[in-house]
Amino acid sequence: MDDNSPAVPASKFFRCGVLLAWIPILVISLPGLIEIAGSVSAGKTTGLGAVAGGFSQAFFTFGFLAFVAAQVCAVTFLVRSFAASGVSRRLFSALTIGVSLLSLIQCGIAIWLFYYFLPRHH
Repeated sequence: MDDNSPAVPASKFFRCGVLLAWIPILVISLPGLIEIAGSVSAGKTTGLGAVAGGFSQAFFTFGFLAFVAAQVCAVTFLVRSFAASGVSRRLFSALTIGVSLLSLIQCGIAIWLFYYFLPRHH
Protein backbone atom coordinates (compact mmCIF):
# COMPACT_ATOMS: atom_id res chain seq x y z
CA MET A 1 0.00 0.00 0.00
CA ASP A 2 1.46 3.38 -0.94
CA ASP A 3 1.37 6.54 1.16
CA ASN A 4 -1.06 8.30 -1.21
CA SER A 5 -3.95 5.89 -0.65
CA PRO A 6 -6.97 7.18 1.30
CA ALA A 7 -6.73 4.30 3.81
CA VAL A 8 -3.46 5.59 5.29
CA PRO A 9 -4.89 8.79 6.80
CA ALA A 10 -7.96 6.90 8.02
CA SER A 11 -5.69 4.37 9.70
CA LYS A 12 -3.71 7.15 11.39
CA PHE A 13 -6.93 8.85 12.52
CA PHE A 14 -8.17 5.54 13.89
CA ARG A 15 -5.00 4.86 15.88
CA CYS A 16 -4.81 8.41 17.23
CA GLY A 17 -8.51 8.36 18.10
CA VAL A 18 -8.30 5.06 19.94
CA LEU A 19 -5.24 6.16 21.90
CA LEU A 20 -6.73 9.53 22.79
CA ALA A 21 -9.96 7.88 23.89
CA TRP A 22 -8.66 5.02 26.03
CA ILE A 23 -5.45 6.33 27.60
CA PRO A 24 -7.09 9.13 29.64
CA ILE A 25 -9.90 6.85 30.76
CA LEU A 26 -7.42 4.24 31.99
CA VAL A 27 -5.05 6.80 33.52
CA ILE A 28 -7.88 8.33 35.55
CA SER A 29 -9.91 5.22 36.33
CA LEU A 30 -7.16 2.91 37.57
CA PRO A 31 -5.61 5.29 40.15
CA GLY A 32 -9.11 6.35 41.18
CA LEU A 33 -10.18 2.77 41.81
CA ILE A 34 -6.97 2.06 43.73
CA GLU A 35 -7.54 5.16 45.88
CA ILE A 36 -11.15 4.16 46.51
CA ALA A 37 -10.08 0.69 47.63
CA GLY A 38 -7.43 2.17 49.92
CA SER A 39 -9.73 4.74 51.49
CA VAL A 40 -12.53 2.22 52.05
CA SER A 41 -10.25 -0.26 53.78
CA ALA A 42 -8.29 2.31 55.83
CA GLY A 43 -11.06 4.61 56.97
CA LYS A 44 -14.10 2.34 56.76
CA THR A 45 -15.58 4.93 54.41
CA THR A 46 -18.49 3.83 52.27
CA GLY A 47 -20.75 5.29 49.66
CA LEU A 48 -20.28 8.48 47.73
CA GLY A 49 -17.58 9.79 50.07
CA ALA A 50 -15.20 6.99 49.18
CA VAL A 51 -15.87 7.26 45.47
CA ALA A 52 -15.60 11.06 45.39
CA GLY A 53 -12.37 11.06 47.37
CA GLY A 54 -10.69 8.54 45.10
CA PHE A 55 -11.71 10.10 41.82
CA SER A 56 -11.10 13.69 42.89
CA GLN A 57 -7.44 12.95 43.53
CA ALA A 58 -7.11 11.15 40.19
CA PHE A 59 -8.72 14.01 38.26
CA PHE A 60 -6.41 16.57 39.83
CA THR A 61 -3.39 14.40 39.07
CA PHE A 62 -4.05 14.06 35.35
CA GLY A 63 -5.98 17.23 34.67
CA PHE A 64 -9.63 17.71 33.93
CA LEU A 65 -9.12 19.90 30.88
CA ALA A 66 -6.61 17.52 29.32
CA PHE A 67 -9.10 14.68 29.72
CA VAL A 68 -11.90 16.60 28.02
CA ALA A 69 -9.62 17.80 25.21
CA ALA A 70 -8.35 14.27 24.58
CA GLN A 71 -11.90 12.88 24.41
CA VAL A 72 -13.04 15.58 21.98
CA CYS A 73 -10.00 14.99 19.75
CA ALA A 74 -10.54 11.24 19.93
CA VAL A 75 -14.15 11.49 18.81
CA THR A 76 -13.11 13.82 15.99
CA PHE A 77 -10.39 11.44 14.78
CA LEU A 78 -12.62 8.39 15.02
CA VAL A 79 -15.47 10.05 13.13
CA ARG A 80 -13.04 11.08 10.38
CA SER A 81 -11.74 7.51 10.07
CA PHE A 82 -15.18 5.89 10.27
CA ALA A 83 -16.17 5.80 6.59
CA ALA A 84 -12.91 4.36 5.23
CA SER A 85 -12.64 1.57 7.82
CA GLY A 86 -13.57 -2.09 7.72
CA VAL A 87 -16.51 -3.57 9.62
CA SER A 88 -14.59 -4.59 12.75
CA ARG A 89 -12.81 -1.25 12.87
CA ARG A 90 -16.15 0.59 12.47
CA LEU A 91 -17.67 -1.40 15.32
CA PHE A 92 -14.70 -0.68 17.59
CA SER A 93 -14.81 2.98 16.55
CA ALA A 94 -18.52 3.16 17.37
CA LEU A 95 -17.90 1.54 20.77
CA THR A 96 -15.03 3.91 21.51
CA ILE A 97 -17.03 6.95 20.39
CA GLY A 98 -19.85 5.85 22.69
CA VAL A 99 -17.52 5.42 25.66
CA SER A 100 -15.93 8.82 24.95
CA LEU A 101 -19.31 10.52 24.74
CA LEU A 102 -20.38 8.89 28.01
CA SER A 103 -17.16 10.16 29.60
CA LEU A 104 -17.88 13.68 28.35
CA ILE A 105 -21.43 13.48 29.71
CA GLN A 106 -20.04 12.39 33.09
CA CYS A 107 -17.66 15.34 33.05
CA GLY A 108 -20.54 17.70 32.30
CA ILE A 109 -22.59 16.24 35.14
CA ALA A 110 -19.61 16.54 37.49
CA ILE A 111 -19.16 20.21 36.61
CA TRP A 112 -22.87 20.87 37.07
CA LEU A 113 -22.91 19.10 40.45
CA PHE A 114 -19.83 20.99 41.58
CA TYR A 115 -21.40 24.35 40.82
CA TYR A 116 -24.83 23.29 42.06
CA PHE A 117 -23.51 22.30 45.48
CA LEU A 118 -20.98 25.13 45.70
CA PRO A 119 -21.83 27.36 48.65
CA ARG A 120 -23.23 30.69 47.55
CA HIS A 121 -22.25 33.75 49.53
CA HIS A 122 -24.86 36.49 49.24
